[in-house]
Amino acid sequence: MRLKHGWHVAFIATALMQAAPAFAAPQHVVSLLVCTDEYVFRLLPRERIAALSYLAADRHPVVSTIADEVKGIPLIRQTAEAVLAQHPDLVVTYQGVNQNLHELMRAAGVPVLDIPWANSLDDVRRVTRLLGERLGEPARADALLAQMDRQLAAVHAVSPPVATLIYEPNGYVTADGVTDEIMAASGLRNVGGEMHQTRLGTVPVESIVAMPPELLILNDSREA
Repeated sequence: MRLKHGWHVAFIATALMQAAPAFAAPQHVVSLLVCTDEYVFRLLPRERIAALSYLAADRHPVVSTIADEVKGIPLIRQTAEAVLAQHPDLVVTYQGVNQNLHELMRAAGVPVLDIPWANSLDDVRRVTRLLGERLGEPARADALLAQMDRQLAAVHAVSPPVATLIYEPNGYVTADGVTDEIMAASGLRNVGGEMHQTRLGTVPVESIVAMPPELLILNDSREA
């Protein structure tokens, strides 16, 4: 009996779908930077995290919001030997960072996921969804974004905005990008870009005393 054309096409399509390998979510993920650590830690169950960067547990001067939660997870530096020792099936890092390591990973057959830098809340949303899809955890990504949006909606901006300076260790200030966007949503005006900086990009304490902000945010209480 001759098969009708439509049935024949559907049969072939079904057979091809069954023969094609299903997408396998990575089971041994290594993150190489503190920013990607934050994403990976929140999107994956611990048993699928092969390693995070050593900065994930560093409280000074790097701010890691997961420093108290990463005990038991291997923490490594950005060397090919350290990464390969974890037998990863995916390495997560940022675009344009440590290209030599990228090449070594690819030569070893280890997939590398380059995350674009996030300079706005919209970028954060895109990166979170990208990682959610690539890690096989889109529902977790959606839940993280929903939580972020709830927190942003709960913020009541004040008027006029409060002149605020985020002062980091060694005299560095935080300005521009997503930091400004979050501060604006919170009723704060980031004055970091208005401060007179040295050639090294730092702001001396004397400049802060001469032009004090209404609110000074320090990296850590121990920096006061």
